[in-house]
Amino acid sequence: MNLSEKIYLANCILPEDVFFLLKKAKAREKNKKAKKFFSLLFENIKIAGQKKVPICQDTGLCVFYVPPDTNEKFLLNSTKVAYKNLRNSQKISIFKNRSVISPVIYRLRGLKKIKFLIRGGGAMNSSCFISGNPAWGKKQIVEIICQEVIKRAPFTCPPVFVGVGIGGTPSQAMFLSEFALLCDLRKKMTQMENEIFEKINKSGIGAGAWGGKNTVLSVKIKQSPLHIATLPIGITISCWCLRKGQYGG
Repeated sequence: MNLSEKIYLANCILPEDVFFLLKKAKAREKNKKAKKFFSLLFENIKIAGQKKVPICQDTGLCVFYVPPDTNEKFLLNSTKVAYKNLRNSQKISIFKNRSVISPVIYRLRGLKKIKFLIRGGGAMNSSCFISGNPAWGKKQIVEIICQEVIKRAPFTCPPVFVGVGIGGTPSQAMFLSEFALLCDLRKKMTQMENEIFEKINKSGIGAGAWGGKNTVLSVKIKQSPLHIATLPIGITISCWCLRKGQYGG
């Protein structure tokens, strides 16, 4: 399967880890309205997979994470081919409405495969950066992350996935938070990740914001060395329809 096909199908078929966590959440849901939401959600997933049509009408924009020597023209052409049959949501600038396809590309040393996320508008609007107080301890950091996610989750088609980046520069913290979502989200969470997970799920927002215990399905944190006078915290929130893939390697 070539890269353009991978990009197209990522819009139609959920990754295994995302599907697994959604099924797990559905099985433990007790709230009647949330259970109905899950039933509709899985009906949508089934139809999209069978007919190879997008799961969500917002087919987003591609964010690539690639080995340093990856050909940029190859990435651009593959994206253009994929989006011939998808809704293109990009324009050339905030001041001009001319349509354009321009994937975001990060080149990373040590990466063996091309990886990508497909980011929708609602989820990007809900992601945020916090310039924290370097005197904060773990308790305050967990609290501020939970506050921000709980405030934003109802507008992000919950249940959500949360990536957190701590350290580096502001731009690096945001990068790490997004990159965190590329891992296998079924892997056991750390103590801090689990603490955030539990606190957010106690909010009662629930699936589809209809209530229940499934507001967030996974929390992943990546850290980097940081300046002693700073505490950059990046938070990337994805809706339940977390689309990602990889190619080559």
